[in-house]
Amino acid sequence: MMPKSVPLLTALILTVLLISVISNAFVNVYAQQNGNRIEHVVIIVKENHSFDNYFGAFGHGAEGDPSLAVYNGIYVNETVIPNLWHLAEQYVLCDHMYTSSPDMSFPNHFYLIAAWTPYPHAPEGVHNWSTAGYWPSRLTLPDLLNARGLSWRVYSWGKYGPYFPLVMTHARGIIKGHWFPASQFISDVEKGILANVTWVTDTDSITDHPPHNITVADELTGEEVRAVMNSPYWKSTVIFIVEDDWGRFKDHLNIDVPEYHDGIIQEWHRVPCIIVSPFVKKGYIDHEFHEFTSIVKFVETVFGLPSINQRDFLSDYFLEAFNESSLMLPSPPRFFLQDFWTGKNVTGLLDGWLSINVTQTVTQPTTETKTQTSTTTVTISETSTTTLTQTSPTVATETETITHIVEGISTDVFVVTVGVLSAIIIIFSALARKKGAS
Repeated sequence: MMPKSVPLLTALILTVLLISVISNAFVNVYAQQNGNRIEHVVIIVKENHSFDNYFGAFGHGAEGDPSLAVYNGIYVNETVIPNLWHLAEQYVLCDHMYTSSPDMSFPNHFYLIAAWTPYPHAPEGVHNWSTAGYWPSRLTLPDLLNARGLSWRVYSWGKYGPYFPLVMTHARGIIKGHWFPASQFISDVEKGILANVTWVTDTDSITDHPPHNITVADELTGEEVRAVMNSPYWKSTVIFIVEDDWGRFKDHLNIDVPEYHDGIIQEWHRVPCIIVSPFVKKGYIDHEFHEFTSIVKFVETVFGLPSINQRDFLSDYFLEAFNESSLMLPSPPRFFLQDFWTGKNVTGLLDGWLSINVTQTVTQPTTETKTQTSTTTVTISETSTTTLTQTSPTVATETETITHIVEGISTDVFVVTVGVLSAIIIIFSALARKKGAS
């Protein structure tokens, strides 16, 4: 005959396990809503060096080729780029970060703001470097930030140079009011100005773009990071430092992969990436595969935004680089808003989110709308369908939908989870008492 204490013991063990699950959920919510919360992401975009060119001689477990750590006849080590070297030693160095485009800086800048680039598929006759003007109804990360009322800024060397301002200026003019000279970043931080998301490029006179002096550029990067570290923002900030392309410097771990646009096999280039934050593991070498849309996905995850398209939806977000004892990152977004290839709004639902209607991204026709329309059948649940008339959506419609979707998910899921677990505990406790009484 089973001792009466066995059911009670079983119930007690189950209760402890379930309470542990619930408490972990509460810890995650607390970490995001209270002291341990990322509120600022700074993306410092440097110019044109491969991983081996900068960190081939780094050691510390990083996969580098010292023979390729040569720039303008100088052996690159801690004496040449002391700030980057020190930050890589103290924080996280990613030794498997790759550019999202196999080409130069410009298309990669598109990926850093939109998880997409029109290059190489610009309209026939349009020169590659003119593709900033070719932006057909594409969402960007700034659009998602605007939808949630989050601030963002771009600091670069020239408002009309081939950098973020040029990209964003043509992206429906959303750069207006958000662009500032790169030389102003440090003084703004010192004055107490730091947006939720900030992109920073080189200044007009200081850059590590070949053939410039990389030691001077390293000093500028060190001053930018130091300004954040010495500010009240440091305790809530993550800084990414990344080269925007490989600068035609060799790297022994470049890989051949199908290019995302059309499947053509092209060489992806490895570039250095350093993550600096009080939340990351100290002295850690991140060997996981990353590309520029990993940074986009990180921002989306931290601020509770949906993915833009398949590219960032499928990307990782540096989870392994963070110390869970000081920060528990939220779950990543479970759906994306636009198709990568066509730019059309997604009107279907993804597995696991069948009960959430993302078809509100489709503008409903009104008597004032005289646009061309097409009929689309949209799956709302596993058993029901509805027909909507699709038109070209406006940015306002998209942003309102993003806000509506994001704000209604996490709280409901958490409450339901806690309720179910509590019910299970009560049931097992009642069964234990019944067994004990018998």
